[in-house]
Amino acid sequence: MTVAFSAGTATAATPIQLTSAMNEWTSAHPRTGIFVVRLDADGPTPILNFKGDVPRRPASTMKVITASAALMAFGPEHRFTTELYAQSPPILGGSRLSTTLYLKGGGDPMLATPTYINKYLAGRGTSINGLATPLRSAGFTSITGPIVVDESRFDTQRRVASWPSRYIIECRPLSAVNVNQGYLRDLRTLYVVRPPLAAGGKLRAAFGRAGITHTGKVVTGRTPAGASLVSFTKSPPLRTITRVMLPESDNYIAETLAKNTGSMVLGRGTTAAGTQAARQLLAAQVGPRNTLIDGSGLDRGNAVTPKAMVRVLIAANA
Repeated sequence: MTVAFSAGTATAATPIQLTSAMNEWTSAHPRTGIFVVRLDADGPTPILNFKGDVPRRPASTMKVITASAALMAFGPEHRFTTELYAQSPPILGGSRLSTTLYLKGGGDPMLATPTYINKYLAGRGTSINGLATPLRSAGFTSITGPIVVDESRFDTQRRVASWPSRYIIECRPLSAVNVNQGYLRDLRTLYVVRPPLAAGGKLRAAFGRAGITHTGKVVTGRTPAGASLVSFTKSPPLRTITRVMLPESDNYIAETLAKNTGSMVLGRGTTAAGTQAARQLLAAQVGPRNTLIDGSGLDRGNAVTPKAMVRVLIAANA
């Protein structure tokens, strides 16, 4: 697939020159699709079109659609929130907190340890330490009771069902509460097997860094309606998250944003809901001839026309 649009008037090449170049390219690449427009003051003007209405595999350009849908659903300043609840309100003035804690995931793809943030996210992540430091500031140095990790914002599918098994190296296991983007440690080497339990373990480590000892199991479950919020941490703005995702073509962030969009628009944190929501939000740009299966473009069943992709880019440029 080839997509292009230009702002202003073309000066480097004439339409005749562009047409000649297109003909030369397409004769050697018959499965290519090309759609080129010029953005004039009174609207876009198509200047080149070769099978622009024929769906092609978008590969990683699918992330442009995913990012656009997420930005429309949430707005560019939205921040994903990870929350920590207690079964009973903390009694201030003591050093021991004896209660069940609930770590409730908000689908933040940037939640990480400080080391991981500095090493891989250029300081643009969400520090899990932000959940621990308020408790230490309140005077607590010991916590007894289990940590219950709540990933109910998303389903528990760790990968897109239609992906072949070899794609495990392309995208880390998905979860609504994941630390270090699904990596086991502070390095991008081994993946976690059970993201919510790994996240609970990293919260315990964050307590330790804050000077709080924790004793108790890490389990999965739901946050009860009457639980008391004790701390929270917020992601960078969505506009920042997309700026991390797009240049690096980050599959994990893309799939997490797709599930978030499904949760926001349709109330279901699934990949299928995310692509359905993207189609609804971008109905004017992405018509019925296009097939959206995942958020990253890994699935070879994705099919998007060059014209649809250009329309998305034009809308983003408006």
